[in-house]
Amino acid sequence: MSEKRFTGKMLVATNGEEFGFTIYDEDKRMSIKGVVDLLNEQQATISQLQDLCGESDGENAKLRIENKRLQEENEQLRQKLDFYLLDEFEWKEKYGDD
Repeated sequence: MSEKRFTGKMLVATNGEEFGFTIYDEDKRMSIKGVVDLLNEQQATISQLQDLCGESDGENAKLRIENKRLQEENEQLRQKLDFYLLDEFEWKEKYGDD
């Protein structure tokens, strides 16, 4: 969250000891159960997003490996083509177009 949504107020006894804490969600007082439920929902969302990121990372890794393999294959084909064209050129130089 980029903006502060939750606020809190500490209740202090007359002798200065801390007495309790109240949490507010956009000026609405929250119960302890409400806070726990909200935190559990947020944790579930975080877990889902982490799973998605993990799957995405795995897919990206597979694609990087496949991309590297295709680049190597492309380089091999280019070398074969260069060799073929050079061989063809040398043949024509030596024997002509026929």
